Amino acid sequence: DDSGRAGVIPRCIHTIFEALQRTADEYTVTVSHLEIYNEELSDLLASPKKGPRHESRRTTSKSLYEAAKRRGIDMEYVGDGAEAAEEEAGEVKLRIVKSEDAGVIVSGLEEVEVQTAEEIFVILSRSIARRATHETLMNKASSRSHSLFTIAVSSTTTDVDGATVKKSGRLNLVDLSGSENLKRSGSTGERLREASNINQGLLALGRVIKGIVEKNKHVPYRDSKLTRILEESLGGNSVTLMVLTVSPNMRDVDETVSTLNYANMAKKIHNRPKKNLKQLRAGTGAARLGAVEEEPEVAAAAMPDHIPVRPWAGAVPIRGARRGGPVATAKSRPRVFDATSTEWADKQLL
Repeated sequence: DDSGRAGVIPRCIHTIFEALQRTADEYTVTVSHLEIYNEELSDLLASPKKGPRHESRRTTSKSLYEAAKRRGIDMEYVGDGAEAAEEEAGEVKLRIVKSEDAGVIVSGLEEVEVQTAEEIFVILSRSIARRATHETLMNKASSRSHSLFTIAVSSTTTDVDGATVKKSGRLNLVDLSGSENLKRSGSTGERLREASNINQGLLALGRVIKGIVEKNKHVPYRDSKLTRILEESLGGNSVTLMVLTVSPNMRDVDETVSTLNYANMAKKIHNRPKKNLKQLRAGTGAARLGAVEEEPEVAAAAMPDHIPVRPWAGAVPIRGARRGGPVATAKSRPRVFDATSTEWADKQLL
């Protein structure tokens, strides 16, 4: 966006594809979009007509179809008559499971393969429109759910020794619904139930962050579906950036202080991520890869002391991935995140 007004998601998407265009590696990019509404999981990319395993390029939206057509993206317009059929069809149950290779994942969640940044924007515009939003006294279009938009990248590299290695990683873009003052929002009935679930999820997230920082033997990831899904992002093989927003209005001072306390606790988390490498074919350099996998301390020592990110206006300080790393703030303006030099595909971000 030449105007400089692009948000976090468009900037991330463009950065990813610009980096991929500079590499000779074979790569695959997939996206998924999950919603947590009243502690229920919903696949925002799945067509109810066929359940989560739907054809990814079908739409009932005329405007979305026209937008896709202008961008040269193949998408089928199925018309308004599909709405009734969609309501009659059953949906595949989404389940949170732990994978040995990928950590905590949502089984049954649709993953759509994409080729360009523009294709992601079309898909994202469709999925965002399906999120639960309702009016309250504080917000005319209040989001009533948490959402997790994931961009997964995997690439295959063959080195001069003939070894083939697969590198993989995920970028998790999480939109948390804001905590809600029930009295001021005027929520009643279903809105009250939504607000209660939102607040409970955020409280559970706070307890998890506190447990990680205090190095407790038991961290309550299972207290909510939100924290269970974010387990790898919070305390696993990941680098996490949390952006919090506050109001300049004095009437919101209690919420502002609470948010800043939240940020102060979150910035104390220190993770030491490693590259997600899987050897597909051995070569003369196979012994070297095995040595790195067997000696995590050696791998960690080879990492930069600080993984630079672009700080957004209003972002809380970001502590380096290594213990004792420097702090980057909006004023210090470190260099732009370089996807090629820091193996961006091997880090998970929130």
